[in-house]
Order: sequence, then structure tokens, then C-alpha cells
Amino acid sequence: MAGPPKVSKKTEQTFGLKNKNKSKTVQTYVKSVSNTVNQVHDKKVKQEMAEKEKKRLEKLAQKKREQELKDLFKTIDGKKDEKAEEASTEEGQEGEEVTFDSLEQEMADEAELSIEEIVEKERAKIMDGTPVTYESFTKWKQFKVEQQKKEEERKRKLQMALYEKSGQGLSGRELFKMNEALFVDDEEADETVYEIPEDAIDEDLFLEGDDEEEISEEIDEEYDPSSWKEKQTPKEQLLNYTQSRKYPDAKYEKLPKQNPQENGERISVVIEKPIKKEFMLSKLFPSRKLAEQNASLVALRFLQKYEEKQKEKAATASSSNE
Repeated sequence: MAGPPKVSKKTEQTFGLKNKNKSKTVQTYVKSVSNTVNQVHDKKVKQEMAEKEKKRLEKLAQKKREQELKDLFKTIDGKKDEKAEEASTEEGQEGEEVTFDSLEQEMADEAELSIEEIVEKERAKIMDGTPVTYESFTKWKQFKVEQQKKEEERKRKLQMALYEKSGQGLSGRELFKMNEALFVDDEEADETVYEIPEDAIDEDLFLEGDDEEEISEEIDEEYDPSSWKEKQTPKEQLLNYTQSRKYPDAKYEKLPKQNPQENGERISVVIEKPIKKEFMLSKLFPSRKLAEQNASLVALRFLQKYEEKQKEKAATASSSNE
């Protein structure tokens, strides 16, 4: 007796993925892959377009630089302009054909030339320049000398105005710096040079304060509120110094600007005793308060050095008397 007929089984070729393409997960994955491919394609297209645009801009910039270089040495040739105008107005006359290719070729030829060659080439076109002769050079040199004299005179007047405003007279050295012509020797003066030995000079004949010129008014330190370590400011110290010795208080005055472009404050300070001295700061400071503090510091250091010199002089005199 024959057994039951065998049922043929058809092999499934989907490997268990039948109808899986309709699932939400598969559709999401397919969509993400498509977007990635499209983005990569768009990125490449954008990159290619950006490179083309960059090359185009670089080419335009190069043409602009070359054109500016040509315009820098451009000269007007009346005859060429006249011929060009006649050619453009006459009918039936063949004109010169100008294309972008020819312009680019001309710019390329210009770019191959060195700067020196371009300068010499354009200089050769200039025919109306003033030739350099002995007369023209002498005239130019005289003009420059007069300009320099005017500038020196302007500076001298400005310095004189500063001294007049301060109300203090000029010393011999300052006057000599202002105008050396005031110290020309008399034509009938004796030209004999006399030498005096140093031991023949009696130092006691000099009054106190004659050695003030030996004391430098320049100091290496500068007042900075953030780094100042002393309890009192320089202005307070100077005030205490003068009051303890019953001297008049120091006077401060704002100095005028030497030129309109200056941005800051410049101060002068005057002390009356033990010697009358004015200290004019050449440096600009952002505020008047800071300028006064630095001017006070210069005056205070000068007075301290002056007092030390007087003590040394007195000690030397007393030891010599003994």
C-alpha cells in the first residue's frame, strides 16, 4: 500500500525578508540613505561651484590690479585721443576690433614684465616732465631750505610762548638754545684764549644753588597708581615737603598742545624755594591728575637731590675749616 503523496516544498528565496520592504524601519533606512547620497552629491556640486566662483573672483582681482597698475602710469596722449575720436565719428571707416581675448592677452603680457620694466616703459612716455638741470635743482634746494627755516622758526615761537606762559625767565643756556645768533662774539674782542687753573677758583664765592644745573631733572621712575608702593602720592609728599620747610606750595599749570593731534595732558610745576625752578613734562598723560602726580614726582626727586648736595657741601666746608 502506497503511502501519502509527498508535498513538494518550494524553496523560499527571500531568506525571511519577504514583505520587509514595506516595514517602517526599512523605509526609514532607505530614506536616510537616499538623503545621504543626495547631500554628498549636492556638496560636491556646491564645492565645484565655489571653486569656479573663487577662480573667477581671483581672475577679476588680478585684472583689477593690473588695470590699477596701468592707470598709475597712464599718460594723456593728445594725438592718440584725437585719432581715436576721429575714427569713432567717421562713418564707413574701419575701426580697430577689440575683444576680451585681446585684452586678456595684453594684461598677461603686462604681468610678465617686472615692475622696473613697467616703470621705465611708462616713464619713457612722459614727455612734459621738468628736466633736472643745475638751475632747477638749485631752485628746489633753496625751496627746501626755506621750508626748514620756517619750520624751525615755528618751533622756536612755540617754545617762547611756553616760557612766556610759565612766567619764568630764560637762563643763559636756554637762551643760547633758542637763538645762537645772540651770542656772536664782538669783532673787536680779544681772540686770546686764557686758561685758569682749577685750584685758583674760590668755590666760596659762588652762592648756594649754582650747582642746580648738575642735578638731572630726568628720573627713571614713573607714578602708576596700580604699582605705587608708598602710602602717600607724589603730590602729597611734595606738599608735606614744602610745608615742613615753610616754603610756598608748588603751583601747577596746564601746558598748551604743541600740535592739534596731541591727545592727553601736559603739566608744568613751579617751586619757589629753596630755589625757583619749573619742571615742564614733555610726556603726555591721559588725565590731568596723573600728569600732576608725575610732575610732583620729578620736582620732589629734584629737591631731595638738591638737599643732599647742600648737606654734602656743608660737610665739606666744615671739615676744611677744621
